[in-house]
Amino acid sequence: MRTLAAIRTHHWGEDARRLHAQLAPVFGEDLVVVFHNRPADLELPLPVIDINDDWVAGQGLRLVPDWGWRCGDYFLYALRAARRDADFFWLIEPDVYFSADPAPLFARLAGAGHDALGVQVEVLPAEHEFMRRAEGRQLHRAIFAFSRWSAPVLDWLFDLRRQDGARLDIAGKLMNDECFCFTNLVEQDRFSLAGIAELVPDLVNPATIQTNPDILVEMVRDDAGSIVHHPVRNRAGLIDILARRIVRRARSNPIKLTALPSLTESDVHDLCNAVARHLETSLLETRTQMIRHDRRIARKNRSLRHA
Repeated sequence: MRTLAAIRTHHWGEDARRLHAQLAPVFGEDLVVVFHNRPADLELPLPVIDINDDWVAGQGLRLVPDWGWRCGDYFLYALRAARRDADFFWLIEPDVYFSADPAPLFARLAGAGHDALGVQVEVLPAEHEFMRRAEGRQLHRAIFAFSRWSAPVLDWLFDLRRQDGARLDIAGKLMNDECFCFTNLVEQDRFSLAGIAELVPDLVNPATIQTNPDILVEMVRDDAGSIVHHPVRNRAGLIDILARRIVRRARSNPIKLTALPSLTESDVHDLCNAVARHLETSLLETRTQMIRHDRRIARKNRSLRHA
C-alpha cells in the first residue's frame, strides 16, 4: 500500500516551506505539492502537480470563481489523476503545524484502512449558511486541511462532484469541500470513515484543529495534548489572510454606492486609503480591549491559584 502526502497551496511562502521541512523526512519521495496557479518561474524542491481553471473545466467540474478556496477536493482529484500508483492520499495545508516530530503520528495512522480520515466528523450547525440549501439533508463536516483519502473514495467523490455541479443552475452555490465530502460519506455505507482524534487520542486533540481563529506559530501551546495545530501562520501569512478575509466579507455583502461609477480611479484610491485609516483605528481599539480582557482573566486565574 502506497501513501502519498500532498501540500495544497496557492503560495510558496514561509508556512509552506515550514510544512515541507516537517513532512519531507517522513514521506521522502512520496511528498508532493498540488499548486493552484503556480507562477511560471517558480521552481520547488519537490514534485509539483499543477491545477488551474483550464484543468477544472476540462474535467467537467463546476468552475466557480472561488473554487481554489471553496473546492479543496478538486486538488485531490488532480492528485489522484496524476498519481494513479498510490492507494491513499494525505491532503495537508500550509497552516497545519506539527509541534513535535509527526513521524509517529503518520506511522500509527498508516495501519488505519479506512477510506477517509478526518480529524473529527461532526454535524453542521443549524445556523450554518449551507443548511439553508440542505434540501432536507443533515450536513456534516470535518477540517479538510488535514485529511486522508483512499483512491476508490476519491474516484467516487469525483463523479459525485461533477454530477452535483452539473445539476445546479447558474445561481446555485456549491457546498465547500468539507461539507460535500463528509456529508456524502456519512450518508452511504460503501466506504469507511473514521475520526483521527479517536484513532490517536494521545497525539491529536480536536480542540487544537479548528477552522479558526488563526494563531501565530509562537502562540502554539505544547501542553494542549496534541502535536497537530490549525490554523497556524507566520506573521506575514497571518496579515495576508486577514486582509483577504476582510475583502471577502466586503464582497459577500457589497456596499451599494450609487456614485461609484462617477468616481475616478484616483477617487477610489483615496477612498481605499480613508477606509484603511478608519479600519486601523477600529482594529487598534479592539486590540487594546482584547489585551485588557486577557490581563483581567490572567489576574483572576492567579488569584484563584493563590486563594
